[in-house]
Amino acid sequence: MERERVESYVIRIYWREERDPRQVVGIVEHADDGRQQSFSDMRSLWAILTEHPTRYRNTARKRMADPVR
Repeated sequence: MERERVESYVIRIYWREERDPRQVVGIVEHADDGRQQSFSDMRSLWAILTEHPTRYRNTARKRMADPVR
């Protein structure tokens, strides 16, 4: 039986449309590697939160191995 991985995020909302709460702009920061992704509505926020972790695992390794930031 495979255990699910716990994922942690910091979500920063910079703007929200008063009349349509689905219109929201912000940044999702992945707490495990510091990677940031922007979103421009609830659909794109949900896509970031539900993407498969292995999709970005190689990027995180490259970033951690890169001594210059």
